Amino acid sequence: MIPDVDSTKFSDDELDEWIDSLARELPDLFSDLFGIKFAKTKKLRKPVLEKLRNKMKTIVVQASHIQETLEQQARPGSKPSERLFSVDQLLEFTSKLAGIPPGTSAFDYYERWSNSTINTPSYWGFLKRSDYKLFRDKLNEISEKLYNENRLQAAAKLLEEFNISPDGTLVVQFAHMRLENYLNFLRVKRRKLEKRQIVKLFDIYREASGIYEKLIRVFVGLMKILDGIEISYQTLLGLKFSKSLRTVEKSYPLITRDYDSTIRNAIAHPPVLFRMSKGTLEFRDSRKTVPLTYQGFFQSCRDLLALVLALLQMENHVTRWRMRKYHDLYSVLQKEART
Repeated sequence: MIPDVDSTKFSDDELDEWIDSLARELPDLFSDLFGIKFAKTKKLRKPVLEKLRNKMKTIVVQASHIQETLEQQARPGSKPSERLFSVDQLLEFTSKLAGIPPGTSAFDYYERWSNSTINTPSYWGFLKRSDYKLFRDKLNEISEKLYNENRLQAAAKLLEEFNISPDGTLVVQFAHMRLENYLNFLRVKRRKLEKRQIVKLFDIYREASGIYEKLIRVFVGLMKILDGIEISYQTLLGLKFSKSLRTVEKSYPLITRDYDSTIRNAIAHPPVLFRMSKGTLEFRDSRKTVPLTYQGFFQSCRDLLALVLALLQMENHVTRWRMRKYHDLYSVLQKEART
């Protein structure tokens, strides 16, 4: 059994024992993590190995035992060379586990990987014709502020709470089960839209707006953390969405621009008025009416989905800056060990 080690307190010997135990039990660990069954003595087929490495790449570089160890080992208490050796061992192990090429810095490798994931995600063909870059740059700006204010740990804690919440589960299901279908539908610019296709757009806007509402709560949490207020996702759930939206709109209007609560409310509580002869729609709620052409509504769906895709990258932005922070600490260790 892998020892349950408190990574904020373990010694070098305990770290070695934990790593050795983990290495011995990797087959069972992989099976538990990914539901992949294989014999311990059987050589892994290349596709399976690649699948494991790709998933472990994401898990390992974000794993708290790496980050907490680097922070712990950067503190005074033992000789700089001893602390550096301990960290180097851990980085070497995790690099092998993640399939990082020999001689390549784990930090540099992750920096390139995260830059690629954030800057040109898998749906780039769809996103490059949207304002995704603007959304991305704003999220990076916020993450950099968290880095400069030394509040990344609180941000990571909030994101972790969200990930394990029912809302986080719904977001993951959306991203893995329906997102690609929606993107494929919106990818092609359509000269003419029939009523059945408009109904499909209703489904897209309804679900995308629901995901947006969940993600915007996390965004509000990051704003509060920047202001020095640590807040849980459970507390954020208690805030009225309309108030959260106004909070974001005041400081980051770009992040609220492509979400329209009237369209969302009208779709959630039909009917929406169709004018087939004119090719127009009227979305109404208790406050106002939003008229759109079919093509205008199609574009509104594209714009909202691009914004949602950018917000789905919040954790990657925060993690990238966290790794940069720990790279800084590692550089300090190297400098101390040389003096």
